[in-house]
Amino acid sequence: MTKQEKETICILQRQIQQSLEYIESGRIEEGRLVAVIVERGLDKLLSKSKK
Repeated sequence: MTKQEKETICILQRQIQQSLEYIESGRIEEGRLVAVIVERGLDKLLSKSKK
């Protein structure tokens, strides 16, 4: 795993924590939006690793 990939994973982890905080505080739509962004980031990262 490259340094850039590790940094991306750390960013995505922080974003998923933010998503959970939004959901727990009742900001469901914001939480969903952040979760979608994280999902896309993970998909992108995984597709790179399959090549």
